[in-house]
Amino acid sequence: MSKNTLQLEIGGKTVKIRFNMGAMEHLGQIIGQDPISATKAPGNVFTSEFENLKNMVYAGMLGECDHNDATPDFTENDVISIVRKMDKEQAAEVTAVFERSYAGKKSDTASKEGSQDTQ
Repeated sequence: MSKNTLQLEIGGKTVKIRFNMGAMEHLGQIIGQDPISATKAPGNVFTSEFENLKNMVYAGMLGECDHNDATPDFTENDVISIVRKMDKEQAAEVTAVFERSYAGKKSDTASKEGSQDTQ
């Protein structure tokens, strides 16, 4: 898997997550504001770890659908159910992949390879 994708087994279901620019757009729609400024604002909309994780997973699952030109076969309530079943390690893995996907620092390798993963 590339640096911005993740596949987890949760509750007997395979969940594919892709943090690309489409996922960032979805995240903005989910939280109702620009996701970059939301994380920097005092008293931001990320009010709980669960809500933050749910939003990341939901946006990432929608990003995977966009990447594959697929129609989502899940609802926000399905995502809530998925996140409730996640263990601590899976939650940490989602957060790590999210942060790595949108890190502002570009390496020479990333600039040569990276355009495909974030489109």
